[in-house]
Amino acid sequence: MIYSNPLVYKVYDELFSIPPGEIICCKSDDEWTEIVLTGQREVQVDKPLLEVQKKLPKRHFERVHKSWIINVHHINKVDWEKGSLQLMDKTNVPILPILKMRLYNLLNNNPVFCKTKEWFD
Repeated sequence: MIYSNPLVYKVYDELFSIPPGEIICCKSDDEWTEIVLTGQREVQVDKPLLEVQKKLPKRHFERVHKSWIINVHHINKVDWEKGSLQLMDKTNVPILPILKMRLYNLLNNNPVFCKTKEWFD
């Protein structure tokens, strides 16, 4: 469980309060970021990915690509050879080679994540 203050964003005339535990991933499209949530919900905010990343709890979220941040608790499997991972919602996410070792170390050194052996095959 992720215990952290919700992210609050104004999108057009609406305020969105987003609990970090409901975030599956964030993907960037230049100045906009799409936040993918559990329950097949999405919110687009007019902030670049870096601004969104600053508000996320570092322990639970990892940047794996210049356009992607993932919630490590939503990883389904990792294909280290192809440099990609699949999230629980079946989203496929590329992993930049330079960030692959960082993700590997994060998953390998945390007993919570070591439960899934296929990550390390």
